[in-house]
Formats: sequence, structure tokens, C-alpha cells
Amino acid sequence: MKTFNELIALAKEYARKVKNKNTILYDPIFRIEDGNLCLEYLIVEFNDEFNNDYRIKRPIEWFTQDILSGEILNYYNVNDKDYSLLPLGKLFDNNGESILYDQSNDITRSFQKWQKDIIKQIKEEYENSNNLLYDEKVMKIENTIISPKEYILSNIDSIFEKMFNMLFEDMGNVISDSYNEYFESLFNEIRNKYINDKIIDKRLIKQYMNFLKYSWPESLDLFNNCTNIKEINDEGYDNAIIQMLEDKKLKRVIENPGIFPVEMQIDNNCTESVINKKEGSGDE
Repeated sequence: MKTFNELIALAKEYARKVKNKNTILYDPIFRIEDGNLCLEYLIVEFNDEFNNDYRIKRPIEWFTQDILSGEILNYYNVNDKDYSLLPLGKLFDNNGESILYDQSNDITRSFQKWQKDIIKQIKEEYENSNNLLYDEKVMKIENTIISPKEYILSNIDSIFEKMFNMLFEDMGNVISDSYNEYFESLFNEIRNKYINDKIIDKRLIKQYMNFLKYSWPESLDLFNNCTNIKEINDEGYDNAIIQMLEDKKLKRVIENPGIFPVEMQIDNNCTESVINKKEGSGDE
């Protein structure tokens, strides 16, 4: 019996061979085919008709996989068999929004602010220092004799840059590892219930699908219409996803007034108007 990650690796290799190039797949989705629970994969394609348009096309190619062996069961084009009733030309935003990485982005911004403040403080302290111990040239760096003060002032930016890179790399690894562990644990629960108890646990599948939306929130509508297992959509969770995307969009508009839609560019107080509209939306 293949592990969750082994199943995904087999699916990616199969898609690469079929398309004769590296491909992007959404995470596997549960589906019932011929009475059996299996995995469904959608092949991601970008909208390349316009330059710099990174919206995702509604996938038109998809395939199913055995949840035990990883064997590919069937490969389809939507013209032969469709997984959804969504319009074929529908596009989905791909701005990289993800609840998953919100906290890491907050940590990054906080670190960068702290980094800027501490570098300024250290530079001011050393530049204003008259301590001979700092000024004496006692360090040899690449055949140049310099003082501790000169070393600190010339290297502090690169030192903190290294610290930031280490933080970012470690943080990314921790987030990715925890994501994979949780996703795999959900998959194993669903598969074990199906194998051992002969139960298709829709509660667990709903939880699995919610986590998928957590990772790809801009494709919410796609995920709600890509499986034939009923009663797994979560309206409350979906509304929270939609609100999160709207809040993020509003924040970007406020921080970058030049991207305001024409109807918002009425006067110089457009940002304030949008904020007031947002805050007062519940009073109508």
C-alpha cells in the first residue's frame, strides 16, 4: 500500500509523461467511480493568452488513481467526461493568496522591521562612539587591517541578511512539513475508514477539502464543483474564505491606491471612502 506522498509522486510522474513536460497538479481530491473511492487529479494550466496574466484556467484534463496501489485508473479530457458543471472558459485568480502562509508573512514583516530598527541603532551607536578599543585597527580581513567599528559598519547589513535567509528557509520548511503531515494524516484516516470499516466518511472528506481550500482559496469555486461526493461542501467555511480574500484585496488597494478601479477614483479621499464603506457594510 502506497503512502500519501508516494501516491502524489506517482501521479506527478504520470502527468509529466502524458503531457511530455513538467506539470502542476492540484492536491488529490476524493471521488467515487464505479462505486469505489479513488483520488482525482486536475492538471493546472495558466491563462497564457495575455502577458503577465497568471490566472488559472478551469482544468480540462484530469485523471483518477487507486488509493491503495497508486495505479492510474482513467485519464480524461472534459470533452469525453467532465468532472464539473462549471463553464469551460472559467478562470481563477492566482495571486498566491493562502491562509497557510499568512502567519509566516506576518513574521517576515515583523523581522524586517526589527532588522531595520536594530541596524539603525547599531550604526548610530558605533558611528558616535569614540572608544579606542573599537577604533584600533586590530582585525585583518582579506589583507586589509581594519578596526572592529569598521567591520561592524561594513558588514552589519549582510549579517542580518544571512539571519533573515536562515529564518525564511527554516520557517518555510516547518510550514511545509506541518502542512504535509496534517494532509497525510487526514488522508490516512479517510482511507483506513474506507478499507477497514467500508465507510466513506464524508465528515473527514469535508475536513480534507476545507484544508485544500485553505491552501488554494482562490480556487474555492472549482473545488466545490470538482467532486461527485455530495454533502462535503461547507458553506460557513467558504464564507470565511471569501471574506479573507476580500479583506486581502481591500488591503492591497488601500496600500496601492493606483490599482483602484475607475469607479473608486472619484477624488483624493477614495481610500477613506472604501474603508468607510467596508466598515459600514453591516449597517445597511
